[in-house]
Amino acid sequence: MTLPLLSILYSSSDTVHDHGYFYDNHTRSQTPIACVIQRTRRGVAYLDDQETRHIAQAGEAILFQHGEDTCYGLPNDSELPYENQWVCISGESAPELFHGLISHAGRKLSMPDGSRASRLLQTIIDHYQHRSFEDRFHESTLAYTLLMACYRLTDTESATLDIARQSHEYILSNYHRPFSQEDMASHIGISREHISRRFKEAYGISPGQYCSQLRMKRAKDLLCVSYAPISEIAHQCGFADANSFTRAFKQCYGISPRLIKDRSGHTRYAR
Repeated sequence: MTLPLLSILYSSSDTVHDHGYFYDNHTRSQTPIACVIQRTRRGVAYLDDQETRHIAQAGEAILFQHGEDTCYGLPNDSELPYENQWVCISGESAPELFHGLISHAGRKLSMPDGSRASRLLQTIIDHYQHRSFEDRFHESTLAYTLLMACYRLTDTESATLDIARQSHEYILSNYHRPFSQEDMASHIGISREHISRRFKEAYGISPGQYCSQLRMKRAKDLLCVSYAPISEIAHQCGFADANSFTRAFKQCYGISPRLIKDRSGHTRYAR
């Protein structure tokens, strides 16, 4: 039995300093069939098919196959350097999967920084450059997973959940320390406004409200069981100082942190 495995023919990152950068896919070898995802990191690229010129700016990818009647390059007035990431995927099932993706998404695909697809693409590049795929099954799994992540990017609901989940995970991992909405946006690679909109669509509250809920619950639990001073508990819950913590706690619960400590009997070192 022949397994429907995919393979990574080539994968890399390039920096281009010349507007003469141009490839005609019609003249390129069709054996083995190479299905290419090329993501723009900086600058602008185009892909011409028989009907349309598709412009891929930073955070967007063009989709093409060697041997087909398409070409790509850089607009003459585009800024240099042009930076990209790309992967050539091959295998018996690759053309069908790839044509399905093009039919679903078109020749240009939004692939923002921090998205699962962009992270998978970088993972594939790293493994290819270091020849560190565990085996052909690991290589095939990454290729399939990248293609499925690209399919998901074309679905509004899935894209919303992808960004919302990343935001949710970031908050869960960091709510115990001070961080700003800009810190989270920089980590995910998407604007804070976009994150806030997608998070609220998925969870019904803003990222800031969710983070506050986690901090207040943790603070109340610590106040009831810990002999640590209020200033230390404030820091353990992501607040820069005890005063801002006390204001937020009273606004949430209508009672001061000190009174909670007094009632719990854990006031030996409180201040």
